[in-house]
Amino acid sequence: MNTNKDQAPQCDKTAVMPCFYHFDVNRRVYEKDGIKRNAPFYDEHFVKIEIIEETDKEYICQFGRTINKRSMLYKIDSSTRKNVFTEQEKEDDIYVNSKAHSLAELVRKSDANTLREVERLLSVK
Repeated sequence: MNTNKDQAPQCDKTAVMPCFYHFDVNRRVYEKDGIKRNAPFYDEHFVKIEIIEETDKEYICQFGRTINKRSMLYKIDSSTRKNVFTEQEKEDDIYVNSKAHSLAELVRKSDANTLREVERLLSVK
């Protein structure tokens, strides 16, 4: 009985922790949902980081790894640090990777009036 009560606060504590991901170029998944591809699925390169505890300066993660709150770098070992992505940043990166080439191809094939409109839209930023 006591073990169930001890585990419940731990679950609640992890529920309020932020969710971060790191991009692992070596993680390659070629089959997903029954679909096989020659190139890896880009979104599968992102690995969720399990956060165990939070201090003033860093997040303590699984395997004794840390994320510095100021630099937002995930410290893998003494010399390896990786950028950290939030859920939204991960989704944005996946979107850009999946659409950039096809949109560039559409722009390349566009007529002059369409290009003027694209230039007007992009120059607003």
